Amino acid sequence: MHKAARTVWWESLPTGIRNQIDGYVLQDSFLSAVKAVVDVGLVTHGIGVGTAQLLVSDRYLHYGERIARTPESPLDPESLAYRAAGCPGRIVAIEAIWDGDTVHDWFVVLLAITAGPREEHVMATVYRSTAERYLARTEHPADGTRRRQSPRGPAEPWLPTCRFPSTSPAPTLLTTRPLAGSPSDEKRAPGLRLRSEQRSRFLTCADVVVGCQRRPASDGPVPPTTPAATS
Repeated sequence: MHKAARTVWWESLPTGIRNQIDGYVLQDSFLSAVKAVVDVGLVTHGIGVGTAQLLVSDRYLHYGERIARTPESPLDPESLAYRAAGCPGRIVAIEAIWDGDTVHDWFVVLLAITAGPREEHVMATVYRSTAERYLARTEHPADGTRRRQSPRGPAEPWLPTCRFPSTSPAPTLLTTRPLAGSPSDEKRAPGLRLRSEQRSRFLTCADVVVGCQRRPASDGPVPPTTPAATS
């Protein structure tokens, strides 16, 4: 369904239905808005999920900055350290794994792994838009200083890659399909390795998180005091 046809169909809806869908949009509840469109449009007009997403996206564009966006996860080291301090148990590893959904496509979840109790705690969900905004702030901070240019190209290989011991069990796939568009030969699984550039960017902050809860050497391996350089 092209844009003009979507506009005509939208304007044909009763005011109450339009207000309900717009209410979900203004709350940044994308999937709820899509479901509301499908509920009223599938049987009578053949409006499926794909067309419903386009219709809801049109409403997002219509309202723009008026939408109460869901807050993004903070990625600065101080905020991550505070999140780590609130985890029950001792943090023994930080893991970055790929995940994805219909709304955000692929994204990275930063997990803190604790022992006693052994659990996974979500420290941050890093969507593409979140990463772009955060990296833009670090490249052009408010004080006007600029990060030095890499002598080895745009990949910024001088950023450290922190290697942490993992307490996770052997990787178990959470999906049976390959991840189209994700790093080559990777599948969504606990402890998933990121490409060197992505790993270095995300785990630079993770070093601060683990550092605030380092355990005694007698209890087992701990994250290295000095992050290993990216190869």
